[in-house]
Amino acid sequence: MAPSGITGGGDGNLWFTEEGGGNIGQITPSGAVKEFPLPTPNSGPRGIASGPDGNLWFAEQAAGRIGRISTSGVLVEFAVPTVGGQPYGVAAGPGGTMWFTESAANKTGRVTFDGNIVEAPIPTASSHPVGITSARTATSGSRSGGPGRCPGSLSGREGHSDDAARRRPRASRRT
Repeated sequence: MAPSGITGGGDGNLWFTEEGGGNIGQITPSGAVKEFPLPTPNSGPRGIASGPDGNLWFAEQAAGRIGRISTSGVLVEFAVPTVGGQPYGVAAGPGGTMWFTESAANKTGRVTFDGNIVEAPIPTASSHPVGITSARTATSGSRSGGPGRCPGSLSGREGHSDDAARRRPRASRRT
């Protein structure tokens, strides 16, 4: 087992990804561990985040998928449109969406709760984004990407108010 990401779930448990094991794990407050094998073998799960829908969302880097697991263990996977994009980080965003990074494709993406995925390129060439966080869920340990904005095409609007830009998740780049 090689844990990669960890987050708190709305059910009071901790949830984590097992990159080498291909599982999503759950740790209860009493310390009991339960593992949920992913449907796609060797998927390389990385980042994980709790969504406002009550589910846990995660990136499957090697499989090119964004996954969702309910607190009862029901798994669903959504293919990322860019083959070889290597989704990595995941964060809750505004308006009932989850945001993610694609480290090999130099993109960010947005996935709705029903699995609709929209991607957008990052204007900085070869930035290799990995981490992403939401301003409303940021912690002191996050690697925030600073004051940059996600492209307007993801929200369906070209211009954004400064307030909307502050709420939008931000990608960080690999150093």
